[in-house]
Amino acid sequence: MQSELYPSPHFEGVEKRIEINFRVAADDNNKTTGESIPVAGGLRCLSRAALDVCMTAAECEIVSVRSNEKFDAYVLSESSLFVFADKIVLKTCGTTKLLSAVDPILERAALIERMKLVPSSVRFTRSTYLFPEEQREHHVSFTDECEFLESRFGHLGSNSSYVMGSNFDDAQWHVYVAGDFVEQTKSGASLSVECCMTSLHREHSQHFFREDSQEEGVTAVPFVSSEKTTNDSGIQSIFETFSIDDYVFEPCGYSMNGLNEEFSGEYSTIHITPEDGFSYASVEHSNVDLNSNSAFSVSNFVEKCANVFQPGKMTFAVTCHGSSRETTNAFFSSLTSTKKELFCVGESYARPSMCFQQLPNDQGFVAYLTFVKTEEDERERLSAKVVVAETRGKVALEDHRSETPMCILDAAMSSGESSETDERLSTDEFVSYDRGDDEARLQRSTAGVV
Repeated sequence: MQSELYPSPHFEGVEKRIEINFRVAADDNNKTTGESIPVAGGLRCLSRAALDVCMTAAECEIVSVRSNEKFDAYVLSESSLFVFADKIVLKTCGTTKLLSAVDPILERAALIERMKLVPSSVRFTRSTYLFPEEQREHHVSFTDECEFLESRFGHLGSNSSYVMGSNFDDAQWHVYVAGDFVEQTKSGASLSVECCMTSLHREHSQHFFREDSQEEGVTAVPFVSSEKTTNDSGIQSIFETFSIDDYVFEPCGYSMNGLNEEFSGEYSTIHITPEDGFSYASVEHSNVDLNSNSAFSVSNFVEKCANVFQPGKMTFAVTCHGSSRETTNAFFSSLTSTKKELFCVGESYARPSMCFQQLPNDQGFVAYLTFVKTEEDERERLSAKVVVAETRGKVALEDHRSETPMCILDAAMSSGESSETDERLSTDEFVSYDRGDDEARLQRSTAGVV
């Protein structure tokens, strides 16, 4: 059991997420050096003190750390931080100021001993805030967020922003991208899946309350350990091959980071706000190298999340970078053809819509899927027919509100009747790196001395 507990107040569950990829800076003649960043070097040389400064700027703190040969995974008081040699992924919830951490991160990356690092690409994503009026600095609106991101990363090129899903839906997907992801994924396509769930199953949510919780109508499961919570709640079954660093908050709430023991570059993270009325959970599986892990299935991942959490609504954002047009077309075809797996998961979820957005300059794509829990007598009506609208550089005629070219799947009513689900689409801060000292570096990191 943890010796220190962090409070879990009423707060925004929806996370903001930024992924910044880095490269070695050009030389004095503005020529790219082509120098590779060693797996235990680069950004992983940032000390704990340096990372604490960055997290303080975002208004969160490090709770726990676990490492493998590829990256360091930090559980935060509000979500997670992942540090690779050439990439940082920061995810925070509540009213944290995630983008306020960007400048400290860039400043320290540029000062790493013997290896000045500069950003090569960036991706910012989030769902619709449950309480947007509570957001602060740089996060007041998506326009506000994009203006900040443009000021720091617009020079990278291939920059674009999207809002995916229906304007009438309470959960849209916001995306900002810039830079060269193809260069970053030379080994093959890299896939990430971000899941957001609301209206969590009441009984299942009891796993994430402490015994002395004052939540009305909740009989909390006696707390033994974070590991037991992870197993008993079914979370371990979603990530069977992952080493999990989990944390249960006081009086309620849950966070975990997972490090894939089979494919060491992959990571996962789950964050749960279980309170009734604004319950929320996010599940992410990222950095999947499709060249090495060709068996990864989005359909299976969707089904596992549905079976464990049984939420009222699920949205999945699938992002692929570094893929060829052939890979993109094949992936799109697989999504549209898995009607039995995706249209009805566990015989309780219908898929009312899916948006498919090609990113600029063949940088990849984003697919955004929405699943809504259906009542028994509605399942036969929400069935079968899927309409595919293909766009080639033009706005889809089926959704005049869309400002970006996309492909849309809309589940039509087999009876022809209208409903709400089918009428819209949805200088002591650094650790010097010795190329011959990888093992010692990882031992220090695993012990929490970074």
